[in-house]
Amino acid sequence: MSDDFTLEIEKLVKELEVRIKNKKLLKPCPNCGVKAETLTDVVKFFGFRQIKKDVPSSIIRQSYCRKCRS
Repeated sequence: MSDDFTLEIEKLVKELEVRIKNKKLLKPCPNCGVKAETLTDVVKFFGFRQIKKDVPSSIIRQSYCRKCRS
């Protein structure tokens, strides 16, 4: 089971990298304008959320940065 989980995580990371290249994850925070440049920045400044439970492909970036959400 852990092998399946690892493969799913690797798939999601590759998908996120493609989205970053397509600029889909690099949009600024609509409140303060902070912008991520890398996947690490996206995780650090924004984070992710899962829209549908048990559907890994439903993970999306938070629209507002962590600072504006707190």
